[in-house]
Amino acid sequence: MTTRAARRLRFTAWVVLCAAVVLGHIVWLFRISGRKIFYVVRSPFNGETLIALALLGIWFLLKTAPADAIRLSTRTSRFLIIMVAVLLQAAAIALLLPALNEDLVRNRLDARTWLSGVSPYSVSPAEMRQRALTRPKYAPDGVDSLVTAPEVHTTRGPVAEAAFVLAGWAERSLRHSPTTADPAPATWPSALMRRDWTYHALAFRALAALSAVGCCLVLLRLLRVAGASPWWAVLFAWNPLTTLEAGGMGHVDFLGVLLLLAALLAARQSKNIAAMVCLALAAGVSLVAIAAAPPMIWHLRTGAGRRAAWSAAITFLAAIVALYVPILLYHKGYAGWFDGWRTLLAASNAGTLSILIRGLVLATAGVVAWRYRRAGLVPGAYGLVMAALLIVPTTSHVLGAWLICFVPLLLDRTPAGFAGIAWSAAPWSEVARYAIVAPIAVAEWIVIGWERRRSQTATAQPQRSGAQTQSAG
Repeated sequence: MTTRAARRLRFTAWVVLCAAVVLGHIVWLFRISGRKIFYVVRSPFNGETLIALALLGIWFLLKTAPADAIRLSTRTSRFLIIMVAVLLQAAAIALLLPALNEDLVRNRLDARTWLSGVSPYSVSPAEMRQRALTRPKYAPDGVDSLVTAPEVHTTRGPVAEAAFVLAGWAERSLRHSPTTADPAPATWPSALMRRDWTYHALAFRALAALSAVGCCLVLLRLLRVAGASPWWAVLFAWNPLTTLEAGGMGHVDFLGVLLLLAALLAARQSKNIAAMVCLALAAGVSLVAIAAAPPMIWHLRTGAGRRAAWSAAITFLAAIVALYVPILLYHKGYAGWFDGWRTLLAASNAGTLSILIRGLVLATAGVVAWRYRRAGLVPGAYGLVMAALLIVPTTSHVLGAWLICFVPLLLDRTPAGFAGIAWSAAPWSEVARYAIVAPIAVAEWIVIGWERRRSQTATAQPQRSGAQTQSAG
């Protein structure tokens, strides 16, 4: 087969796979629309898994194809990628019920607590109910009464809480929330069954969808800086996890991912202070973002020197302190925050075997991360975030967004990124995390290390030959 025919065949396969991802999304969203989401979405082999497999094919073609294999202009490609991402998020908001995210209930309640003048770090939902008996402004609406574990204080970061306040304020200003006079439903699914859009937390879901589209825009900018094809961005923007968990379920994690990608862009442009501030803001959404700090500081040390690295580290720590300390000191919220984390860790019910597995994964990740700490900014952050996600006490599917955002930026020909796509394809549970993703991650790190060592050896051999020739002369 000639080179021209091979390129034509590769381009045809790429077009077919992209069409399969888009059409698969349409079929899948209609298949889980409305009440059907309660019965279909978490089956072992559903549309989400099949779409992820099509994305895996696109990932393979992008890894192996030359840069000019896709016969579309860069401007047309960016337009198509952004428009499809926007349409997928809009379709998820319109078609899906946010039944898989009961955190939406607590997020709304956190927003209302702040807007009432008290801190959800210091006042639990149960205490809010007690206050409502004597103060009408604390009276819960039809959604607030559905919060799970009402005696537990919030554990969200300050930036996430600020986003909740913004969405809650928009919801209140638009009068798009249930009234306190409405009879409270028994459960969150039963509330969504009412076909009342005021129960669908549209402001919170719109915020998550806009954050996901923002992630797509920043990824396109990062790929432009790297001189890579913009089609790498579809691995995140068209990922079923992004569609389901952003516009569909309204998770605030996508705001954190947007800030993390902004930090990577600032680091690429040598804006060291801006990079560390954006990373601290991402950690204000979820503490998972802290895992990306060591590779970023090492990247700055390599490019700008040791003094710049120390300055970046101090900036990051100062920003974390400025974000967390004042808000936790307000009404002694630190007591409720730590109590919430203790409850969350206790609820994970980590047995001895689970603790041993988590320790083994952490040790493996630590050794690999240290051995290949000079591999680059994105591979190092990808590996450490993967290690953090494998050992966190929760099993939320949306945590994969913190991982798959790196996949479009792993541009070399190693299998880096395969574990991220596997995360979005796996039927999510703690068993799936350990049984499917962890072995893939370890195998991926081993292969990447072997490939890097081989490339370093191949690069060193001509240098040795030149030095020997000079010495002989």
